[in-house]
Amino acid sequence: MKTSSKKTVLIITYYWPPSGGPGVQRCLYFVKYLREFGWEPIVYTVENGEFPYLDNSLEKQIPDGVEVIKKEAWEPFSIYKKLMGLDKTVKLKPNIMVEKTGRPWLHKLSTFVRGNFFIPDARMFWIQPSVKFLKQYTEEHHIDVIMTSSPPHSVQLIGYHLKKLTGIPWLSDYRDPWTKIFFWDKLKMTGWAKRKNEQLENKCLAAADRIVTVSQGCSRDFAALSSKNVEVITNGFDESSNHDLVSARHDLVIGYGGTLSNDRNPELLWQVIGELCNAGVKEGKHLRIQFTGAIDPAVYDSIRDAGLEHHLIVCEALPHDEYLRKIRSSDILLLIGAKDQPGVLTGKLFEYLSFQIPIISISPRGSDIEEILKQTGCGVNADYNSKEEIASALRRVIAMTGASGQFSPNKNEIDQYSRRNLTARLASVLDSMIQ
Repeated sequence: MKTSSKKTVLIITYYWPPSGGPGVQRCLYFVKYLREFGWEPIVYTVENGEFPYLDNSLEKQIPDGVEVIKKEAWEPFSIYKKLMGLDKTVKLKPNIMVEKTGRPWLHKLSTFVRGNFFIPDARMFWIQPSVKFLKQYTEEHHIDVIMTSSPPHSVQLIGYHLKKLTGIPWLSDYRDPWTKIFFWDKLKMTGWAKRKNEQLENKCLAAADRIVTVSQGCSRDFAALSSKNVEVITNGFDESSNHDLVSARHDLVIGYGGTLSNDRNPELLWQVIGELCNAGVKEGKHLRIQFTGAIDPAVYDSIRDAGLEHHLIVCEALPHDEYLRKIRSSDILLLIGAKDQPGVLTGKLFEYLSFQIPIISISPRGSDIEEILKQTGCGVNADYNSKEEIASALRRVIAMTGASGQFSPNKNEIDQYSRRNLTARLASVLDSMIQ
């Protein structure tokens, strides 16, 4: 192996530009700032992956000279598209295998196949070719630490095999749960498939030298499985992505960005907004709901049922920099957490914090989201199941808007979630692995 005075970390991630969407952000911004803390990143990713969104604008965030290695992977999505009668150029959403389609029996079959034959996921065919290539690469290049970031969790198995074959310290990073993900039961797994996933998860957690995840709730879950200290490095916001406020409007806009699936549809919120619109909002302002991203048709049905169809502004998914400008133009930001997973933190929370615009959150009481909103003073959380609580929260947040609003975000608390500061924490973990 060649020697080097430079500390190097090999980052293995499926999602990388030109991939868009939330999955690419974490590793991209770690790579952007790691050099400031004495680490040279080398990225290993997929060539022509099945990405739900494309966003070429993100490529400008990659520092000059960073080595990015791309290797092709065979994936079964082309077969799925053909069976479902979809054009081969269609971009599939991350949870496409658990969404309803116009062919119920094929949907059930594909869900069963996904859950029972593609373990841990449909990127499993990328594991062995990657291990073979990277084993040789690490023999020819100096690597201090291997870092894997998932989902897809097949990436963790690449890290597991490399750790066994090379002995290089391995940091395992989880952006989402594995066997505790919200759609787990929708995959129609047999008992054997569930046990297989649990075994793979357990052996990866046991073999990793360090484990990092994005929230306190996820940390507790992984720690219970591994009996290890699981460190939390949340997602964050990039300071260079902030934009100036827009000029005042007559309308009061509630903005939501990203994907909103039916399993997170806050139906009581739409009812509350409908009733508020009928009663009058604030200083004669008209209220608007602005969606920017992919919204489940069932959500639109709920909004229409609440009488809000003419209060809706819909924008398609945008490149990330344009998306940020659009969201930044809102008067109130809407955040919707997972109904049954209080420990899951959606990445958009941290970009919302950076804008210092009042946030209304719909997530379980005592959730990690609620705690961060209290800590930063950036908004109010209400439980999915309490219409009264939602109405009270919305009135409080509306009162925060405007020049006379009672809104006092804590900038010092917000700043800890900047991508640069979070990368400093990652670098500290990496340093500890080679001392």
